[in-house]
Amino acid sequence: MADLRIIRPLSEVPARTRLVCFPHIAGGPAMFASWADALTPGTDLCLPLFPGRERSFDQRPFTDMDELCAALHDAVAPLMDLPVAFFGDCFGALVAFRLAQRMGAAGPSVVIAHGLAAPRLPAGAGLPRSDAPTGELVAYLKREGGTDPALLDDPDWMEILEPSVRGDLAVAESYRHDPTPLDIPITVLMKAADEDVTAWSGLTGADFALRVSHRDWPGVARAAEQEIARL
Repeated sequence: MADLRIIRPLSEVPARTRLVCFPHIAGGPAMFASWADALTPGTDLCLPLFPGRERSFDQRPFTDMDELCAALHDAVAPLMDLPVAFFGDCFGALVAFRLAQRMGAAGPSVVIAHGLAAPRLPAGAGLPRSDAPTGELVAYLKREGGTDPALLDDPDWMEILEPSVRGDLAVAESYRHDPTPLDIPITVLMKAADEDVTAWSGLTGADFALRVSHRDWPGVARAAEQEIARL
């Protein structure tokens, strides 16, 4: 099983709550770097570093959802001594939901999902196939944003990034939906008012909230902060 670490840029500050953030396809802790300054003091920002990106380019990416969630379970379990929110961006929302299901009562206090329709079959709907041509992967990443387009147009950089892209897509393809609802709240942050995300409401037996956060990343951070304040 590949190694998995948790980066905690605010760990030296006394915490009342924790926010565990799961990235989009091929993303890593760097995409949440600006949140360390944006969060209210007392929130411990916890950023899983998946193999195959940033400081772990030399490691083989996960390709299976169950294996990824098993490693995440081991990594985040020690953090559950405080109220915890799981935040997932796009692909990360799928991971956050599945991990929360796996952890059950020992898991988070709330799941915050951004930019993803509710998990359902077929697995990976809306995403490219893991064996898609490189050009199709580049086009998808450009549409989604979050990665410098100049890097995506650089063949040498894509050669480094591509294994983690294909690994994450394979993880999404391996997802098998369990319709058992969570017993914790789910908040969905929409990128746009017409985004079809209402099916998330059927995945929790607790409170459900739907909020428009807009596409800008600072707006997403502010919306997530509001949810953390409820813990």
